[in-house]
Amino acid sequence: MLRAYPTTFSSDAYFTLSRGIGISTKPRLGRIEQKAVNILLFAPVGYKAQYNFALNVSTNFNDDQEMTMNTVLNLKTAVALMATLFVSATCWAQGAPTLPEHDLLKKDVGVWDAECKFWMVPGQDPMETKGVETNTMLGGTWLLSEFKTDFNGTPFVGRSQSGYDPVIKKFVGTWIDNMNAHMAVQEGTYDKETKTFTYVSNVTDPISGKKRVSKMIAKHIDDDHREFEAFDQVEGKKDEWAKTMEIKYARKKSSEKKP
Repeated sequence: MLRAYPTTFSSDAYFTLSRGIGISTKPRLGRIEQKAVNILLFAPVGYKAQYNFALNVSTNFNDDQEMTMNTVLNLKTAVALMATLFVSATCWAQGAPTLPEHDLLKKDVGVWDAECKFWMVPGQDPMETKGVETNTMLGGTWLLSEFKTDFNGTPFVGRSQSGYDPVIKKFVGTWIDNMNAHMAVQEGTYDKETKTFTYVSNVTDPISGKKRVSKMIAKHIDDDHREFEAFDQVEGKKDEWAKTMEIKYARKKSSEKKP
């Protein structure tokens, strides 16, 4: 948790810093630095080390000496550092901004019944099972999921975290489960017309140890129903995919107990 601690300054310390701003006949700081000093001197931000650095720089001169240009430059550097940290601390306290893409992820929040089909070998009949997926938001930007089912009596638990990266402008996510020691990392896009997410991931086969490319498609049917499909790229064939998974989700009614 980010905590803010008040930092106290003596009147001499404040005068030492502010005198570099108010003396018209000597080198002055710019308007931004002036405001930064006055704000930061009283800002309740827990970065005392940076304040002390600024004070050490400012004590390189006294009332009987003129500020040298080097001192002004050093003080400007200190103030810029303090201002940057102040803005960063404010952003951390407020949390990451929520974008429209994050609102798409919020649609998955809740508890969902899942009807699953898994194709262990392409072309053979799938194994069918039922599961439950529970989704919550971390802040307003990350969707945390837990999926539970079983394979012929063997419990299966998988967890994922999904978000949107505004820098690369893609949806991102990870997946781990109790049957694989490797973490899958994925990137994806969203099609507004079809209400469909498409993710691509390079995963490690837990049996062979070989890398393979997987594609996941998630679609919102309505507020209470969605579908998920997964495919593995056929080895040696870039544009050919073999279906490995299909899940149909239905939102649990509010009257039903959370598992």
